[in-house]
Amino acid sequence: GTTKDVAVYAWDAGGKIQLQLIDTQGIDEIGGEIRGELALESAKQADLILFVIAGDMTRLEQEAIAGLQKFYKPILLIFNKTDLYPECDRDAIHSALQNIEVQKLISPQEIVLTSAEPKPFKVKLQFADGQDSREVWEPPKPDVQSLKERILDLLNTEGKELLAVNTLRSLLETQETVTQRHVQKLQASTKIAALVFISEAIGMLLSPL
Repeated sequence: GTTKDVAVYAWDAGGKIQLQLIDTQGIDEIGGEIRGELALESAKQADLILFVIAGDMTRLEQEAIAGLQKFYKPILLIFNKTDLYPECDRDAIHSALQNIEVQKLISPQEIVLTSAEPKPFKVKLQFADGQDSREVWEPPKPDVQSLKERILDLLNTEGKELLAVNTLRSLLETQETVTQRHVQKLQASTKIAALVFISEAIGMLLSPL
């Protein structure tokens, strides 16, 4: 429920690689059906889907990933906020994400651990005179390097194919929209012709001459 609107961020990944990161609302928020539809629409248009969780995967999240697979896009499962867990718990959750049930949806190679916004920790500052000191909260640097590397690796190996697939999908959607419009027009004209025929038939019955 943190993200209220779709936000787009530019990412200059170096060289000729210019990316847009689309941050959407969650698709399984309570009372967030409309926002969930917006998230699904964004996923449909994207080249790569990052499915972010912050702990053990729920049945609802598994069903959501299964639904996203119908878009035929690469999906990375991001286990975020790892800094909130002791190492043993973090390893346990990571292992659970690689069980047989989840592997039907996501392979272990597509699971990435991150901490995009680590919680600040308290540090003690000692001044040069050695007498005065004070405690401050210091935010750690984000731990997202492995995710960046995985995204760039996908782009380098599958980038052209992803663009081709999305272009083809857009053309098919356009063709489907145009076809539906023609069908609707044809149905409307058929109804009008049927009404004219019925009117003429009634007129013949009432007045044969």
